[in-house]
Amino acid sequence: MWAFATLLICDSPLLDAISAASIPIICQCDPQGLSNTAWAYSTLLLTDVPLLSAISAASINILADFIVLNLSNTAWAMAVHLVRDDPLLESIASAAISKLHDAESQDLANTSWAYARLCFCHVTLLNAIAASSLKTILHASPQDLSNTAWAFARIGYCHAPLLDSISSSSLRILPHFNVQNLSNTAWAFCVFQSDLHSGQDLRALAFDEA
Repeated sequence: MWAFATLLICDSPLLDAISAASIPIICQCDPQGLSNTAWAYSTLLLTDVPLLSAISAASINILADFIVLNLSNTAWAMAVHLVRDDPLLESIASAAISKLHDAESQDLANTSWAYARLCFCHVTLLNAIAASSLKTILHASPQDLSNTAWAFARIGYCHAPLLDSISSSSLRILPHFNVQNLSNTAWAFCVFQSDLHSGQDLRALAFDEA
């Protein structure tokens, strides 16, 4: 399944058959197998709620064994299809907080995006994401920066040091932003305009670039 998703090959009959065969034995999968399966079906935009529910049930008791990438991919996959499983999200947050010091900027951005899309505000997780993001922000891609800004704005959590860093890093590489990156970043700083003066400068530049 990971190979099909990586190559963006959507063979629906085969993937439906794989899903049906996987559900009864999903508890035998290791953390990577569970998260890769969830990621693959979501990358291909195949909404398979029974499979995602089975992955959730199999994952929740072994999340301590998940690495950050597994946790991020699982949360992201659920968010793509708006499958909100509060016990799973709470458990992913608890498992992730102590591991985020090893996280890549994409993992941090995807995790914050997932929680924001599902409207699940976990302040301790957001603070941990912000702290780790400040360490990796110089290596963040346009999508990482815009997704993180969008996520914090969507949830309504203003972490001023993080947003200031996003502003500075975004201005440095703004020519590499696509239209969606520009739009999401501008919207996020509009949300926080009363709290962050730097957001006003970035917003104006973003619209000039667009």
